[in-house]
This record gives sequence, C-alpha cells and structure tokens, in this order.
Amino acid sequence: MGLVLGLGLLLVASPFLWPRVAVTSIRPEPRMRRMLGDRLTQAGLHRVGVPTVLVVSAILAAAALSLTYALVPVAALAVAAGITGLVLPLIVITARARSRRVAGRAVWPDIVDHLVSAARSGLALPDSVVTLAHSGPADVRAAFASFERTYRATGNFGLGVDELKGLLAEHPGPGIVYATSRNATEKLAEQLGSGTRRALAYHAGLDGAVRQRNQAAFVESEEMVIAATVAFGMGIDKPDVRFVAHAGIPKSIEAYYQETGRAGRDGDPAEAWLYWGAEDFARARRRIETEIEEARRPAERDRLNTLAAFVEAATCRRAILLRHFGEEPPATCGNCDNCIDPPATIDVTEVARKLLSAAFRTEMRFGIGHLAAVLGGDDNEKVRQFGHHKLSVFGIMNADELALVRPVARSLQARDALRADDYGGLSFGPAAKAILKGEERLIIAVPPKRAARTKRGTEHLPHDPLFEALRAWRRDRAKEVGVPPYVIFHDSTLRAVAAAKPPSLKALSMIDGIGDTKLERHGESLLEALGEAMETGDATAA
Repeated sequence: MGLVLGLGLLLVASPFLWPRVAVTSIRPEPRMRRMLGDRLTQAGLHRVGVPTVLVVSAILAAAALSLTYALVPVAALAVAAGITGLVLPLIVITARARSRRVAGRAVWPDIVDHLVSAARSGLALPDSVVTLAHSGPADVRAAFASFERTYRATGNFGLGVDELKGLLAEHPGPGIVYATSRNATEKLAEQLGSGTRRALAYHAGLDGAVRQRNQAAFVESEEMVIAATVAFGMGIDKPDVRFVAHAGIPKSIEAYYQETGRAGRDGDPAEAWLYWGAEDFARARRRIETEIEEARRPAERDRLNTLAAFVEAATCRRAILLRHFGEEPPATCGNCDNCIDPPATIDVTEVARKLLSAAFRTEMRFGIGHLAAVLGGDDNEKVRQFGHHKLSVFGIMNADELALVRPVARSLQARDALRADDYGGLSFGPAAKAILKGEERLIIAVPPKRAARTKRGTEHLPHDPLFEALRAWRRDRAKEVGVPPYVIFHDSTLRAVAAAKPPSLKALSMIDGIGDTKLERHGESLLEALGEAMETGDATAA
C-alpha cells in the first residue's frame, strides 16, 4: 500500500515539483524512442521512464511507512489505507493523462498534428495515441499549413528533372525531393547532383550505414538536397529546409501535409512543390482496388479524390488543405501559386462528354492517342482496322477542342471519371456518369500551349537510318511486352522522334503520340535506343 501511495503522490506532484521532467509511460519503437529523447533534450526536459518512477516511489514509500508506524496508531493507519484505496485509482488516472498531455504538447507537436489529421480523416488510432492527441485542437490548428510555406502544383514530365533543377537554382538551402520508388530516388540524386549542389539518395533498400551517413550529411549541410522515399523525415528536426518537392503524388493528402510540413520550420519562407501526372492517379487507384482491404477502400478513395482536387484546382490550394482538416479558411491565402498568379479557367464539360462518349463507343479499351484520333477524324490505318471511322463520335471535335483532350483526360483520371489499365486503355470510373449526364461541370485551368508541330505525309519519304533503327527497337520492345508494334508507338511518332532527337524525357513528351503512360513505360528505353542509333550513325559517318 505504501508503494502504491508513493507512486500516486509522485505522479501527481511531478508536473509541479519537477517542471523539467517528463514522465513517459508509452513504449514506442526504437526510432520513435530516439526521437522522443531528442525532442526532450531540445525542450530542456529530462526523460523519466515508469521503472524509474517505481524505484523512487518505493524509496519514498518505505520512508513514509517507517515514519507512519513510529508516529501513528494502527487504527489511524487502517483508516488512511481505506481512504487511499478509494481515491488512488482516480489520482493515478488523472496523473497519467496529465503527463501524456504535457509530453504531447511540449515534445511531439508535429506528431500530434499528424495524429489529429489522421483522426479527422476517420482513421483508427490506438488508445495510447488517442490520449496523446488530446492536447486540444487549439494547440494543433496553429501549426496547420504555415502561411510562410508556398504551395505549388504542376503537371509533371517524366521525373520532372528539368523543373527540379530550376527549383534548385532558384532556392538555395537544404531541400527534400520525395519520389515514389527507390529507383527513382537514386536517378534523381544522380541527375540533381550533377550540378553545383550535392544530392544523395535515401530509401529503405540502402544499407543501414549508408542511410545513416546520408541522413547525417543532410542534417549538417546548408545546401544539400536529398532524394528520398517517404521513409525519410521522421525524427529529423532540421528547421532550415527551404523546399520540399514531390516528383509524383504522395500516398494521401495527410502524407502530403506531413511531408511538406518539414519545409520552413524556422519561420522563414519555404516552397512546397508537387509535380504530378494522370498516371500517378491511375496507379494509386489500382493500388486501392488491389492492395487495400475492402472495408478501407471508400475512405482511401475519398482521400485520393481530395488530393486530386488539390493538384488540379484553379482556386486556393491552402484552402483545400485546411478544409480537409476541418478548418474554415478564407477563400484566398495570398501565398500559393493560384493566389499569387490566378490562372485563367475554362469550362471543358463538352470536351469531357465527347471524350467519355468516344471511350464508351470504342468499348473502353483504347488509350488517349487513339481516342483523340477518332474524335479528330483521323482516318488512319488503326482507326479503320477497328471500324471506328464509322462511329458517331468520329470527327466531332474541332482543332481547339482537340488541343484540350489531353489535359481534360488528366483531369478526368484525377477525378476518377476515367481509369487507365496497364496498357493505357481508358474506361469509366464512378464519376463519369454525372459528367456524361450534364449533372456536373468540369472546369480546369487553361493549359499552357504546346510547341507547334507540322504534320507531314508519308509518301516518298527519304530513307532515314535513324527512323529504321527506332522501328527495330519498337519490334523488339513489342515482342518483349507481348503487344503489336503499333501499340508501342506509331510510325509517325517514331519519325518525329528521329527528326527532333529529343535529349530528355521532357522534350520527348512534347512529341505527338507520346502521352504520360507511354512516356513512363517506354520513354527511357526509347531515348537509350535513340542515343545508341545516333552514336552508331556518327561512327559510320566518321
């Protein structure tokens, strides 16, 4: 009894008598335990675990018990024991809740932010975590979407390397680039590190010593960039990160909020960039339907739809973030790309309806290139092969509408009105019906104009060794994938590649017939074949 009494008194008194001590009764994983220790040290606190509290309580209880027997009659001791047995549980519960709330506010502010964001999204949390997050909404909301952080989003080209290099040139200081795969982090680190800024990779597949070394180098550096998967960042307290960029969409809007929150913690201006493509959302939706348990799928779809609304919005991005987390923000923030430079918008509902109709009438198994050909009245061999020149949607789009087909297709995929299969074939998603029936409008930002290109006929074309080399590559690629050659690229596309000799994925994406899906699936291999063919041609000429 004396031991329990001493423990209760110590827990109740510690927040008042020992203001520089935090009692921690949760057993986190080792990484979280290290982070907790670091945060306590930075806050000027000392970590005291429950075993230590028990030992000290035992000593105090022994001393109190000896003094009690010497000074107090046995009857009085029995009465005291009875009262203690009644009130002690309440004392201990109150003390534990108090110590957790204090630790949560002072030591884990960013973790509490993330836990509360997860709770607001309807995610199940352990009891100990829920208790920790009970520090009060007022303590959390002040940290949501710092107004010193500028949010920007743009459609990406491949890995967005050229855009990222421009971002590095404009923003000195440490930066984090998140990629969607281990391989992508290593490629980005190699490409971004080829300039004046040092860049290293970080992902779970690296040797532990290498990861630790790269992380330590980033923490110590004032200019370094680290290309990482989402495994990077937990436990990193680096306040001077000047930008966080995503080369592809994050797993959720909550993950995006947490990851971008690592920029500008020192209160100075920082940038949060998101480079996205329609294929990112297609992959994410396939993952939800194939890897997520059925009970969680509706919530995951809603979260992905919020992220889609964020990236394709023509209105304030910060307001979208804050509304998702239960806030009531003003209509504009003045510090996101859409508020700084409001984009012109255009109603593309009719273009979307025509595109959806074309997908339906072609049996929902063809990609955007073929659908655009049908809608534009391109009487080519493939269109005739499938009899699509006889459809009612053949040739129903004018030139201005055709220029909007690809951005509209991206928007429809982001909204889950169109879904792409493994070969780029487009079929209806749940949101298609409302748009087709005219119940929902589709408004997008006016897309930037692509470089003008001329169309040439194929009659009497001169022999082009580079084009023939690319055709040979296409045959091998088609056999490897198990599809007809025209599914890889049309002749007209290969001729355009041979003529333009694009040096990068971004340049390759500007060529007709190369959309987001084919760029990701075949772009790097095509550029490699092009480079080899050009080297062979130069050697032959020499």
